[in-house]
Amino acid sequence: LQPLEDGEIGLLAYFDLANASSISAILTGDLGWAANQRVMLLGRAPSAEARGCALAMDQFARAQTASAPRASIPGPLRFEFADLPVAAADRATSEVLDLAKVAANLRAALLVDLDRERIVRAVIEAVSRLKRRDHRRRRDAIEMIGRKVGISRQVLDASIDALLAPFHEEAIRAAASRLKLTGELIGFIMAGNVVGAGIHEVLLALICGAAVMAKSSSAEPYFLRALAETIARVDPEVANRIAVLSFTRERSDLSARLRALCEKMVVYGDDSTLEALHGSGLVGFGSKASGALVAAEALRADERRAAVGALARDVVLFEQRGCLSPSHVFVVGRREVSQRFSAALGAELEKTARGDFPPARLNLNLAAQIQAVREAARWRKIAGASLDLLEGGGLQWTIVSEPDARFIVSPGYRTVFVSAVEDVDDFKRRLLGFEGRIEGFSVADPKSELGGFVSYLRSIGVGWICPPGSAQSPPLMWPHGNGAFLGPLLLPETA
Repeated sequence: LQPLEDGEIGLLAYFDLANASSISAILTGDLGWAANQRVMLLGRAPSAEARGCALAMDQFARAQTASAPRASIPGPLRFEFADLPVAAADRATSEVLDLAKVAANLRAALLVDLDRERIVRAVIEAVSRLKRRDHRRRRDAIEMIGRKVGISRQVLDASIDALLAPFHEEAIRAAASRLKLTGELIGFIMAGNVVGAGIHEVLLALICGAAVMAKSSSAEPYFLRALAETIARVDPEVANRIAVLSFTRERSDLSARLRALCEKMVVYGDDSTLEALHGSGLVGFGSKASGALVAAEALRADERRAAVGALARDVVLFEQRGCLSPSHVFVVGRREVSQRFSAALGAELEKTARGDFPPARLNLNLAAQIQAVREAARWRKIAGASLDLLEGGGLQWTIVSEPDARFIVSPGYRTVFVSAVEDVDDFKRRLLGFEGRIEGFSVADPKSELGGFVSYLRSIGVGWICPPGSAQSPPLMWPHGNGAFLGPLLLPETA
């Protein structure tokens, strides 16, 4: 989203210097290059909405560029899509095509008598190793993930530290004491937006004595494999109960086959992924978001720094890609209070970006989404809307402070919305329509005065309510998705 040299591929922007009656400049969602007084249209940017003339022009452009020789595009081509497949991530070979054989091996492993204590010890030791930043499999996974998705090693390390922090021996043994034993084969289709997403359910399944047949995401195929390989080093017999597969989401035939081979299926992803695999025996974790709630008392001089710093950390970890990353912060109090909070949060995000947690390398599509948030805020402010835009250089962070806004889902990458809220009834109005769609809320409430707010959050299905700074560390027995997976595994007396 900066001016490019002739011949470099980017978003096309048009400036009509003779226009006197309407819009004179347009940033499009079309990719192209300009050189030698020519403009070449290459089609829509990834995930850009096709509309207007682009519906026909995109088809035309694809036909033109498909037949044109590469040499016809002048100049250096330094543009790269961040989501191009990596060879190591797309191992759609014979090892995964014969899913029936994989399932048969897992069922054979279930016939080997393993007492729960042995499984628990293997899980405890494997997680303990993965918690160490110098553990080779963790280190290799982080390097590959960072290379593929552009997130810095510092952010990935801190994010995984937060994710694994609650998985200590006492918590794992406490979980085992509450869970049934089962001999099921459980299939998983993992998410790719957050490193380690789904590890709670995978570990619970193993502790229950089940076998796991997991299809990792092609966007992030490394961490789950690192977990399985670590378990194999600890106890090969326990590791025989987990198989990690890799194939692209386009192979719907393999996804359907995976489901048919398993007694239960756990699916992560957006709502379209769940719709493609609808039916009985399916536990789905679809599109959800999280927020934060800050009492005015948390912003007094002696409390402000800790509260704002902790919320900034919640935003930075996982680069705000997962369902537990706060999108929208509601500050209880007047508009002036939310404005002061926005300024403080912006300063903290700026300090974070310049310090220990460098921002992610954005691909063009992500950058365009964040730029769209900024431009929409600018134009709405010009039109008279009551809001303020705070932004870091180079799209490093963005805050839209709009006192009266309803809940807004962020595009991620340190993009936050901030609003003021008067009372519980006002808060309910702001969340209207998101009942059952919010996974977590960070609550800064030093004097415990927000009980009514918290009760309402629980009533609409928010399963993880925590102090700021803990959003990315839900416990092993976290009732993810209203306990859709955890609930049936609990012993009756502990449910």
